[in-house]
Amino acid sequence: MNIVEEIQAIVAREVASDDPRYLASRLGDAITALLGPGTGSISEKLYRQYMIQIGGDGLVQDAEKLRWMQQLDISAAPELLALIPSDSHFVLIGRYAACTDEQLVPVDRRKHVLTPEAIRRFHRDMVVLSDHGMFHPFVGRGFAHWLIGETSGTIVLNSWSVLWPFEPRERAEMLSAVDRQLTWLAKPRMNRITETFGKSPVLLPVVHPVDRDTALRSIDVVRAAGCKGLFLINQGMSSREVLQLVRDVRARDPELWIGVNLLDHRAPDALSDALDQCDGRIDGIWADNAHIDEHSAAQPRAEEFVATRRARNWNGLYFCGVAFKYQRDVASADLPRSAAVAARYMDVVCTSGPGTGQAADVDKVCAMREGLGDGALALASGVTPENVRAYMPYVDAFLVGTGIEESFGVIDKTKLAALLRAMAV
Repeated sequence: MNIVEEIQAIVAREVASDDPRYLASRLGDAITALLGPGTGSISEKLYRQYMIQIGGDGLVQDAEKLRWMQQLDISAAPELLALIPSDSHFVLIGRYAACTDEQLVPVDRRKHVLTPEAIRRFHRDMVVLSDHGMFHPFVGRGFAHWLIGETSGTIVLNSWSVLWPFEPRERAEMLSAVDRQLTWLAKPRMNRITETFGKSPVLLPVVHPVDRDTALRSIDVVRAAGCKGLFLINQGMSSREVLQLVRDVRARDPELWIGVNLLDHRAPDALSDALDQCDGRIDGIWADNAHIDEHSAAQPRAEEFVATRRARNWNGLYFCGVAFKYQRDVASADLPRSAAVAARYMDVVCTSGPGTGQAADVDKVCAMREGLGDGALALASGVTPENVRAYMPYVDAFLVGTGIEESFGVIDKTKLAALLRAMAV
């Protein structure tokens, strides 16, 4: 599609029309019908990488500003594609060239990894503008005008019509404000995962202990790979045997973080038994079903675990399933709210694909991140070296078993190393 030619045709058709409706409204409706719903208002609307403005003579000055910034290679601003006159109106078409075919979303959702290159590029844009005596007056006042490309992570601004000259004495203050904003955006999400492991995301391998010796060999592989923690799940050994294994591993490796998923226990009982049988220390409890009802004000099953951990004075990490495999389905529209409600009762909301070894839909994970804000999110199925990078902007912990096994219960050091390399790229 040649967007300029298409919009020129729209303008010609609407100017010639005898439709009594306001011309700007008709132009806006016709452009939306062409490009999709977009975001913003008629005075400035975004359609993926395109910025469309409909207005009066002021758009002539706006077009000159965009032409000027294009000469300076300012990637945070759209390049001017066309300024089309339409009777008493103009249609300005701009394109964020650094975000080709990307959706632009508000940057402060913080669902996206801000790369050092994106930060350097944006900072360079602001310095160049200030070197030429111009600045975007809203850039240091919160994030209302900051956007980010969903794929590239490129940071851009809207509302460039407000570009203005400033006094030289104001330059240092303005650039300091930009630096503060970028520093805030670049900091990692602070939650129980980052507090415990010092970073996010982390890989917590899941060991299926088919027997004690095989499990110990798999744990050795996990430790040799540099993982700081793991989960044991009672598939192969009984719950009592798994908890004894925790004690044995703890005796030889007290620094290793160890969590358990006892499938035959309710979460409060799993915590109590683990503390009783593991000398008062269990680092993590994982349960598949949080029993959260996002449409209810009361969450009695979730409250039971809260009461138990309070009574036992336990400060470990509670991972629990929301929209989890083989449990209650959660409608797509309810995912953000379900995650937000769950976060009140657990340290790490854990989700998955539809089944063991099946990848989760990235949009599902993204929706849950939206509901959680900075809260911790784990993913527990279908993670591979090929897809892990797609999840990393949203996920704090990957719980991976089947994908790194040679056979059931046997961790494959080659597969584990491949996944860690993919996460480190």
